[in-house]
Amino acid sequence: MPSSVDECSRLRKVVCRLASAAFRDPSAIADVELAVGEAFSNAVKYGDENGKVSVRVETSSRRRIAVQVDYPGSNFDTTVRFPQDVLNAEGGFGRFIMRQTMDSMEYFFEGNHTTLRMTKRDV
Repeated sequence: MPSSVDECSRLRKVVCRLASAAFRDPSAIADVELAVGEAFSNAVKYGDENGKVSVRVETSSRRRIAVQVDYPGSNFDTTVRFPQDVLNAEGGFGRFIMRQTMDSMEYFFEGNHTTLRMTKRDV
C-alpha cells in the first residue's frame, strides 16, 4: 500500500476484522488494531517516503495472529524505552505501545529494508 498516513485508517479496519475472526476477547482485538496502526504510522514517518509499505496478516486456528510490516528504511536502535519527559513528549510512544500490547515484537534489517514482525494470542 502507499506510504501515506491516509491509508492507516483503512488498514486498521481490515486488520480489526481479521482479528475479530480469530479472537474472542475484544481487548485483544483492540490491542492488535492499536499496534498495527502504530507500526504503519512509524513505517510512513521513518521509512522512504517514495516507497510502499507491505502488511501481511496471518491468523491461525489456535487463536493467534501474526502481523508483518515491510518497508524501505534504514536500521535503527530497536531498544524500546518509555519517554522520560512524558508531559512534554511529542512522540516516542509508538514502539512502547506496540511492545505492551503485543506478545512479541521483532525488527529485522537487510540493506535499506526494515521488517517488523508482531504476534498476539487471544486469552
